[in-house]
Formats: sequence, C-alpha cells, structure tokens
Amino acid sequence: MTSAYSHYLPSFRIANQLSSKGFQVVYGGDESFRILVEANGFSFLPCSISFIQTIITIRNFSLRDVVSLFFKSVIRRISGDYNGIFGARIFLIQREIDKINPGLILVDSFLAPVSVIFLSNPNYRGRIIFLQTMLSTYRSKCVPPLSSSIVPRFSTWHAWICSLAWKRYFIKRLIDQTIIKLAFVGLDNHTLLLRWLKSNVDSKNVIVVNKDRCFHFTIDGVPEIILSPKEIDYPWLTKRRNQYYAGISIDLKRLHFLYDKDFAKKFSDLIAENFYYRKVVYCSMGTISQEHNSKIFNFILRLIGVFERKKNWHLILASGVGISQFKTPLPENITIFTSVPQLQVLAKADLFISHGGLNSIVEAINCKVPMLIFPLNDDWDQNGNSSRVSYFNIGRKLSIESNTAAITNGIREVLEDPIGKTQISHMSDNLLNGSVEFAEINNLIDSITTKNHVASLML
Repeated sequence: MTSAYSHYLPSFRIANQLSSKGFQVVYGGDESFRILVEANGFSFLPCSISFIQTIITIRNFSLRDVVSLFFKSVIRRISGDYNGIFGARIFLIQREIDKINPGLILVDSFLAPVSVIFLSNPNYRGRIIFLQTMLSTYRSKCVPPLSSSIVPRFSTWHAWICSLAWKRYFIKRLIDQTIIKLAFVGLDNHTLLLRWLKSNVDSKNVIVVNKDRCFHFTIDGVPEIILSPKEIDYPWLTKRRNQYYAGISIDLKRLHFLYDKDFAKKFSDLIAENFYYRKVVYCSMGTISQEHNSKIFNFILRLIGVFERKKNWHLILASGVGISQFKTPLPENITIFTSVPQLQVLAKADLFISHGGLNSIVEAINCKVPMLIFPLNDDWDQNGNSSRVSYFNIGRKLSIESNTAAITNGIREVLEDPIGKTQISHMSDNLLNGSVEFAEINNLIDSITTKNHVASLML
C-alpha cells in the first residue's frame, strides 16, 4: 500500500470481508504501518515497493533542484549498474511474496506498476485486483481530470470545456515526464521499469497499459475496486467494465489509537458544554499534509482568528503531528488536539472543515455533516473531490489562502443552509440503505478465487 493512512484505512473493510471468507490477509508496505495493520487484526510483511512508484510531480522542483538531480544521476550512471540494481530489488520482492504464495493480490492503484511484476511472472497463478482510493481517474465525457476545480454539467459546452482540461492535463504530464527523464538521465523509475519489462517479459505475454486517465496508468483487463460509493461521483460518469464500487468503505470497528490520551474526557466535557448553545465546527486537514505545513499553519492561524470573534461557534481542531505551536492561551471556544478519532468527532459536529480528501468526505457524508473544503494543491484529487461536494450541494469550496472574512462567511453560509443539510442527509440515507455495490465485489472475489487460495496480499 502507498505509505499513507488515507490508503490503509478504507482498505480494512475489504480486508475484513476477505478474512470472513477464510483468507489469511497479509499487508505489504512500509514498516511504519505495521502497528496500524496488526492492531486491526491482519498480518504485515515489510515490503519496500516505493522504488517502483512512477508518479512524480515537479511542482516543488526548482531549476536548481533539477540541475542538482541531473549531476547526481550522471554520477550514479557512471558508478554502477543501476538496471541490475533495479532488477535485483524486484527479485527480492518476488522472493518474499513467493513465500506467502497468495492466490489473490490486491494492489493499490497508485502502485499499479507493481502489478506487472506478477503479470509477467509465468510461475504466478493467482489473480490481481487494483484498489483505488480515489474516485474514478479515467477520462469520461463531461468529467474533467480529478485535479481540476471545474464543476461540470452534462452539456455540449461542458463537454468541450472538460475536453480542453484533459488536453491541458496530458500536455502538462508529458512535460513533467520529459523533465524528470532528463533530470534522472534515464534512471527514473518509469524508464527503468520499461527496460526491465523488455528484458524479462515473454513476448507472448501481452500486457496492455492504459494511460487514458490521470495520475497513474493501469493495466487493461485487471479489475479495479473503487473504495467509495458511485453516488458521490457525477451521475453521467461512464463506469468501465472492470470497475466495481465498494460503497461507503468505512470500517466502523477499526482501531485508531494515535489520538491524544486525554481526548475522551476533554471531548465529552466540551460536547456537554456546547450542546445547546454553540455550533461545533471540526477541522482536520488530512493525514498527508507534511509538505504543506507552512500553508496549513497560516490557514489555521486565520481560522483561530475567526473563532476568537465568533463565540457562538466552537472549533475542534486536529492539528496533526507536524503542526503543534499556536499562541496561548486560546479562547474557551477553541480546542486543539494533535489527532482525534474522526468518526466520533464527526458524529457530534455541525460542520466539517477539510482539505478535501476522499476518505474525509465519505466519512462526513456517513455522519450527515456538511463541509467547507480548502484544497491544498492542484496536483491530486482534492479539487475534483471538492467540486463534487459543490455539485451535490453538500458543502462549499474556498481557497486555502482565503482571509478571515471569507472563511467566516463560508462557515456561516454552510451552517445556515437548510438545503445543504437536507441534501447530505438524503445522500447518507441512500448510501447506507444500498448494499448492491459491495455484493458485486463479493461476487467478483468469489469468481476469481478458489478454495485452494488461502492467502491474500494487500500491496
């Protein structure tokens, strides 16, 4: 799995379903996630597969960084057989996974390149499924790339606008890949993987790579489970034949043990104090925020300024481990934790302020809490997620650079919007009452596995 809580947490429902079918579920990933995985009842295999990651953005690369990287790569090319080292790393992964002999491997879609290691291995007889922790990333009519902030409608005009957005996205991706290839002197992961495939894959073993999507390529013919409900995507989106939606992939019994030790008492007290006369606003800017610490810190300072003036609102802030220093003492209507059990807090909140991560949005819908979204960047899916929040009128979207007046107005608009509250309540009820999607996944798993397959691996 990609080294992020937002990728691990939604996978636990699928993992529990496999476990109930008699599978031994083993997670493969970075050692730092062992405690989380084992606490939720699954085995863990340290498996460093980040070197195969082919998604790189140059957004934070300066010209100096690119030049420095170029000269370092030249030295690496001169000093060693990097192709051989890359192949050796793949061999070590194959050897470790062969010990488990999984009949089913579920691969994080962000690590789709990992799948070719098994698809190209004639000795592997199991099956592969992709786990998509984002909404559908395929190109579709009247649907812009997930990184786009466009809120479309199904019309000829919006079809043209979205088509232009995709062209712009593909051009930018080509430029990024070209710069990266030049900077790495042909030693980038994407190029090394292609070389390895040409040297190791039997010409009769046809692997068709599909790049008609954003963020990462995929392999045609491999099923993809999207760990979210289809109902939170645009209703005209074309569902591919290989796609299956998992519905609300929230494991209500999951163990989240990283929150503050004094959380339970403080949270109970503040809810009792504010229940009748204050609106509770919960803010969390996600689990992948370290690179945005400065941006988030400044945003939180402005947010605190809002609540210093609005005593009839109470702010519960999950600041994250990277951001902990704020001016003290704080007003009594502001409570800051490092980390919280999010579902428990959302159950008592009137508004959720978020960066727009898909897990956070799904959990807010589950708890019927309208949202105010502040996307952190234009590289990933936060813009696309928040555009859907706006489309369904279950919240609003503002810039992370918004001033205190704009933030105040945004909070007031969402809190006082009865239509938005009704919309998110109906959406939540419809999702909770629907079980067809997950039944399709059960049928998929049953159709591609046999009783001889007793182990499954989550990568």
